[in-house]
Amino acid sequence: MAKVNIFFFYPNLIGYIRIILALLSWYFMYKYPSWWAILLYILSTSMDMLDGYLARICKQTSHFGALLDQIIDRCALLGLLMLFCYLYPSWILFFQMVAMLDISSHWLYLHTAALSGAKTHKASQNPILNYYYTSKPFFFMMCFGKEAFYILLYINTFWTGPPLFGISLIKYMVCLFLPIAFVKSLISIVLLVVGGKSLTKI
Repeated sequence: MAKVNIFFFYPNLIGYIRIILALLSWYFMYKYPSWWAILLYILSTSMDMLDGYLARICKQTSHFGALLDQIIDRCALLGLLMLFCYLYPSWILFFQMVAMLDISSHWLYLHTAALSGAKTHKASQNPILNYYYTSKPFFFMMCFGKEAFYILLYINTFWTGPPLFGISLIKYMVCLFLPIAFVKSLISIVLLVVGGKSLTKI
């Protein structure tokens, strides 16, 4: 029986589509701010659930696929944060810090998991990370809330929505999802600390 090329696993093909959608969304976000740009970005991020589902039911999990998925997630957010540095110049330092924390924490944690020979990076003895990765409702809320915060922050640049008590509706929604985005960054700090400590024991 011929061995299937990992590069053509179904979840990895989904990953390539996600890359194309993310690139298109960045282009439209910068050149032609619109709902189309938002739709492309949402499609790219939401397909993250699809590739994981396909990997499990088709038994096509691989280290390459797991790493590809992480790279797409990190770069999709990074592209958005870089755009925000242009759209919100007074908040450049904030976006830089979020970008550096997101990339460094996930890189260190995944690198440590790979060096330790772990089958998955989602297995952790740390109670916070264990709950984060094993509780599907909490994991979904964190990922959805973070993405919603940044998407709404972008929408605010071209449509603020109807006013409500003197403040635009979109700004209210940004403030609503801000705590979730903040907690997600705190979890990134935990990833960084746990990954660093684990690396010293390898």
